[in-house]
Amino acid sequence: MNPLISIIIPVYNREKYIEECLNSILSQTFNDYEILLIDDGSNDNTGIICDKYAEENKKIKVFHKKNGGVSSARNLGLRCAKGKWIIFVDSDDVLAKESLTIMNSIINKINYTADVIVFEIGYSSEQILQKMEQNSPKLINYLDEIKGILKYELSTSPCAKIFRSEIAKTISFDEQIRVGEDAIYNLQFILASKKSIPHYTNIIYYQRVHSNSIMHQFANINTYKALNNKLINLLGNNELFKKELSYSIIINTMQPFIANKIIPTKNQIIIALENLKNIDNIPPILHFKYLKICIVNKTIADIYLKIRYTRNFIKKHLFNSKV
Repeated sequence: MNPLISIIIPVYNREKYIEECLNSILSQTFNDYEILLIDDGSNDNTGIICDKYAEENKKIKVFHKKNGGVSSARNLGLRCAKGKWIIFVDSDDVLAKESLTIMNSIINKINYTADVIVFEIGYSSEQILQKMEQNSPKLINYLDEIKGILKYELSTSPCAKIFRSEIAKTISFDEQIRVGEDAIYNLQFILASKKSIPHYTNIIYYQRVHSNSIMHQFANINTYKALNNKLINLLGNNELFKKELSYSIIINTMQPFIANKIIPTKNQIIIALENLKNIDNIPPILHFKYLKICIVNKTIADIYLKIRYTRNFIKKHLFNSKV
C-alpha cells in the first residue's frame, strides 16, 4: 500500500548534517510516509550513512546517482515517489517533531480544495516551539500567489510546502538553470493547479543557513539571465503579471551586484543594459540611472547602490509609476 507522504531529500556531501535531518523525520509521531534519499554523487561518507539508515529502516530508499545538481536529484525523487503528497527537505535541515502530524491533519481537512499547502520556515528551535500549534490559514488566490513570488514577497523554496503528487510528478525542476529553479517549479505548479493556496503560520521546518549559499556561488549575470529567460517564456505573454514580471527581471539582473556588494565592470554593465532594454513598463530611472553612474564614477555608483538601489526602491518606483 502506497504511503500518504513521500519525503524527497537530495543529498550531496552532507555527512555532517544528514543524520540530524533523518533523525528529525524518523522521530515523527506520524508514520505513513516514505523517505527517498537521492545521493547526488557524494564523495564523502554521505552515501555510506544513507545506506546504513536504509538498512535499519524500511521506510528509507536510497538512490545513488552521478552528480548532476539538486534539480536532477529532486527530479529522480519525483519519478520514484509513490506517496499521494510530496515534501522536499534539504539534507542539512530538519523537521519539527509534530510536522507530519500537522500536515496530515490539514490534508484531511482540505480534501481537493487545494493542491499545495504552505508553511513558514524557521531559523531557530525557539521559533519552531513558539509556532507549532495548528492555526487558521490565510487563503491566497493563485494569481496573487504568482505575483507574490515574482515580487519576492512569498517563498520561492519548495521546502516547508506539501504538494499534491498527481500534479507535482507532471512537472520537473529545470536542470539547466543554477538559480531560481525553485521559483520556476512553484510557478509551474500553481499554473497547473489554478487553486487558491492556504498559508499557515506554523513553523514546522528548520532551515540551516550557510554563508556559502548557492545564491552567492552562482551570482553572476549569465545565471540570472537564464532565469529571466525562463520567466519570460513562462509568463511573458500574460498581461496580468506584466509589472510583477518586470520587477522580478530587474531584481534578477541586479542581484549579482547587490548580493556580492560589488560594482560591475563596464562589460557587465553593457550586458545588464542589454538584458533590461526590451522589458516593457519600466520607468527610465530604473533602466539606466545606476548603471550609467557606474560608467561615469564608480565611487558615486557604489554609494547609490548601497543607499538607493534596493529592492524596496525598485518596487516603489515600479508599482507607483503610471505606465
